[in-house]
Amino acid sequence: MAKIRRKTIEPAAREYLKYARENGIELSWNNYERMLPQDGFGRLGLSCADCAMGPCRISPFAREYARTVCGLDADELAYRSAMRLMGAGPENTRDFIASLLRRAEKICAVPAGAKDGSTRVGRGVLRADMINICCEGVPFDRVGALEAAAARAGDIAAAAGAGGFGISVVGRVCGKRPTAAGEGDVEFAIMTGLADGYVLGSGAVGLGRCAAAGYATAVLCAGLSDEDILRASADAFARRDPERVRADGEC
Repeated sequence: MAKIRRKTIEPAAREYLKYARENGIELSWNNYERMLPQDGFGRLGLSCADCAMGPCRISPFAREYARTVCGLDADELAYRSAMRLMGAGPENTRDFIASLLRRAEKICAVPAGAKDGSTRVGRGVLRADMINICCEGVPFDRVGALEAAAARAGDIAAAAGAGGFGISVVGRVCGKRPTAAGEGDVEFAIMTGLADGYVLGSGAVGLGRCAAAGYATAVLCAGLSDEDILRASADAFARRDPERVRADGEC
């Protein structure tokens, strides 16, 4: 992780990067630096491989009016790339953004104009006495179903010696649920040693997979049954290495 010196603007992350280097933990930065230099077309959102006729690339310096095989111009291609990064499929249009704005008040826990909120954000939501399950790219209704199943699975938690299950979101901030890490910081949540289950949905970037390989963390698909996710996470809790736990009270 030496080629890119400035990896994050968060001061607290520096000790995690140092810890990873000293303990041989592979992070996404290692893979990123092995792949440098980056594809300039991809960085600008001007590359597309949606079909077998690609990848199509549109040069930002082209004087002629360039289009992809299917007829997208540079602006349309960059827009589709941005939508994909936001979790919207390429078939969605600007109407998708409008629909998100209309539903914003339902998504957020704190109504517009409110002065106070109770949502907890930060690695401190991961408790040492709980079986912690971090969900990335998982639809909120699926997270809700997992929360309901966890509330009924006290026997599974007790058998593992835990006080219960803690369900949190990583990769994006959710107003209604505890959020252990935002986008780009998922690996640091894994590196607390307290993430027992790391559940990935179809919209997940999955940066935490690299760090999870160095821990007992179970990397799971959101398509598994609730019981399979809970039991796999409980098993990972039982295999935690206490010496590798870095409880972070920041919240």
